[in-house]
Amino acid sequence: MRTTPRASKVRARVDQLAVVLPFEQEYFRRLGLNATYVGHPLFDSLAERVPDPAAVEAIRRKGEPVVAILPGSRKHVVKEVLPGQLEVARAIRDRFPRVHVGVSVASDVVSDTIRHSIRASGVPATTYSGRNAELLTAASLTLVASGTATLEVAHYGSPMIVMYNGSKLMYHLFARWKLTIKHLCLINILAERELIPEFMPYYDSTVPIGRCAIDLLSAPDRLAAMRRELAELLSGFNQPGASDRAAEMVLSMIA
Repeated sequence: MRTTPRASKVRARVDQLAVVLPFEQEYFRRLGLNATYVGHPLFDSLAERVPDPAAVEAIRRKGEPVVAILPGSRKHVVKEVLPGQLEVARAIRDRFPRVHVGVSVASDVVSDTIRHSIRASGVPATTYSGRNAELLTAASLTLVASGTATLEVAHYGSPMIVMYNGSKLMYHLFARWKLTIKHLCLINILAERELIPEFMPYYDSTVPIGRCAIDLLSAPDRLAAMRRELAELLSGFNQPGASDRAAEMVLSMIA
């Protein structure tokens, strides 16, 4: 593999590299870096967030199907993604009038932005703070912003559609000439195929996304198959202990 200026800089400054995704170890070793896969620290925290069955059932009693929305933890991402997610939720509601829409509030930083977007959309939705384990376990389908959150959604076994509405101009001016991979969503990168629908880095309309969501919710067999495939993808990967393994690496270097 041809080395890159960035790889050369990292190689000159790093003795050992602890990587969090399975494919990264081989990738960085081919670039001449001493890389070791330790696992993803996200699963250290998720191992402690066991869904409360009573809370899961309480969410499910609010409507059918349950659609979860994860708009992100940063204000600018919420502003870019949530309005489109709510448009998709409106399309779902037109087809499934009894749907319950739950919006995850990642932190107080984005709370006001999320509630403002919900009011502006006119879509009936309930906000949930600190209840992702229950919301995602209850969800028939999740609309999620791109990023590490897709691993969290997969961990709780929810089928999902990934959305991100970045700058179309910037993509065509710069990003499209640099990207060399087929998929941008982390789940699909790990699967090396389109396991879940992804609409990114931008979209011109939410109509196709809404159609995709309705098609999935109308096909329980497809949702069940996606759940199985997500479980298979994460099998052996979503294990806790990454932080301890990284710490052991540091201790061995010190010794």
